[in-house]
Amino acid sequence: MKIITAKNEIEVSVRGAHIVNAFITSDGKCRLTVESDKTSEQYEEASKTIEPAIEPIVGKTMFTRVEASKLSLNDCFMCHNPTTCSEELLRDDLVKLIKRGLKDFYRPVMDPSFGKHRTICYVKRKKPAVGKTCSWWLKKAINYMPERGSRLGTSTEYISFLGVLIKKLVYSGWEVSSAWDAVCNDSYELGYYPHIEHVIKGFELTGSREMVGYYDLGNTLKILADDGADRFWLAGGRQECGGPLADLTYWKFPHTFISDGVGWIVLEK
Repeated sequence: MKIITAKNEIEVSVRGAHIVNAFITSDGKCRLTVESDKTSEQYEEASKTIEPAIEPIVGKTMFTRVEASKLSLNDCFMCHNPTTCSEELLRDDLVKLIKRGLKDFYRPVMDPSFGKHRTICYVKRKKPAVGKTCSWWLKKAINYMPERGSRLGTSTEYISFLGVLIKKLVYSGWEVSSAWDAVCNDSYELGYYPHIEHVIKGFELTGSREMVGYYDLGNTLKILADDGADRFWLAGGRQECGGPLADLTYWKFPHTFISDGVGWIVLEK
């Protein structure tokens, strides 16, 4: 490894490999993603210094607990008087789910991307893993981290996440009405939704536009499984459409490629 310092910058190079991603951890350390030819004699020397197995490490640390069980009808955001049909529909759904009882789960803080051999990983600054079918995502999700009960998230879990999101927005200082409006009616403030006349071709890279601990709330559709049935939903608006996040569309074409959607993988534990 060769390190060159210049002012407050550090340049790092790895013999026999190249760095494809850098992630700053909460304690100020820098974790690097390295791609290398494993047949290279220099690879083993480089791997002693920088850990190349970044995908499983990132996969385990990129999931955060969604405390759906703590949602309550007494939460201040639930006292909101809906002003649109979308707000009324989400509030009614949340009331039913809260009364029924919700379980916590884990969701990734950002959109998935493709790793080597088209595996799924969660790494910043990569193109989101669009262009696959619902059936493909269903199998990939189950096999992603089976020891933690990985699978596609359901429409119920997505709705409960939206409740948690609104609650977090309010706690962070948003007005209750503004938080409901941003989630249900116009999500431009929460994610990547360029106005139609200013649409930029392509997608934002993963790990963009942090909002109360989450990234990539917009940019792509989220592919969901239906509760107890082999059916699917597409959640959130496309990058060109402006949302809203609360938009859920029933999708009955499990083998059709979705050019602007990614699987919404969750963990049970």
